[in-house]
Amino acid sequence: MFYRMYQVLRHYERYHIYTDLDSKAICRKFNAPGGRMFAVKCELKFNQYKVITFLFVFSVSVLAFILRVWELPFDQNELNKATKGTRNNL
Repeated sequence: MFYRMYQVLRHYERYHIYTDLDSKAICRKFNAPGGRMFAVKCELKFNQYKVITFLFVFSVSVLAFILRVWELPFDQNELNKATKGTRNNL
């Protein structure tokens, strides 16, 4: 799962409008560091709500996955037979 998220971020980095050849030439002309952080800063400047929504959804999904993995051994515990099924948990 994390490898796919990493691939999406790499795709965003390579094919974004702020990381094309024209943007890199402008960054070199003005001695500004271009790259991944430059693209994120430009995206934050021009599309704030899109970036904030993406970061919120990304962080919630990663934390939910981590919580699911962490709680999995507790669900498989033999001492806790009363809460085995989903109907008992409702």
